Amino acid sequence: MTWEHPQIPSSYEDETIGKTLYELILKNKSKKIIEFGSFGGWTAVCMAMALRDSGGEGTVTSYDIGNQIISAPLTKKSEHIGLYSEIDRMDVEKYINFEIADYYQWMEQPLKGDEFDFLYVDVGNTQQTIKLLRQKCQSHIDNGAVVCFEGGGVYRDAFVGRANSGYWLDNHDIAELNPVREEVRFITLFEFDNIITDSLSVLDRE
Repeated sequence: MTWEHPQIPSSYEDETIGKTLYELILKNKSKKIIEFGSFGGWTAVCMAMALRDSGGEGTVTSYDIGNQIISAPLTKKSEHIGLYSEIDRMDVEKYINFEIADYYQWMEQPLKGDEFDFLYVDVGNTQQTIKLLRQKCQSHIDNGAVVCFEGGGVYRDAFVGRANSGYWLDNHDIAELNPVREEVRFITLFEFDNIITDSLSVLDRE
């Protein structure tokens, strides 16, 4: 099986983030995946597809501070029926768990047994968000884990603080990420130079 764009509403304006996460998991043979920022479940499904296509082992645990997905009845009769339909259609239900957790609390006191070899963070990322990634996840990185996050591109940063841009960053207390690139040591895997400002970065292992 190969990459397929999940038919789920997403805040991303392009499929590249989902496809890149899928390819990273396949390349690194990751099995214990943690995501912070479930939103509508789109990236969780993208990552679960990689587990399905790499031997059928592993889990994606997707956390959100107020995870509306897990409040859906087990009968799947909810506003997330489109998500569950795609999960069924793509045969990834056994790989995904949606849970409630706060990113900053988890980083200070990781949940018992929550080890990982792949971590993806999309929580309205700030400089503090990615600094914590480096500080708290270095031992995992040293052991081969992939730690990545939404953002890091210069075009995404350009929207921060732009008055009345209409972009979602206006509604969050978010600062530019590039000023801490050298301190945090991250590599931006891709970004766009037009109206689409999605970008994905990974912490350097060096």
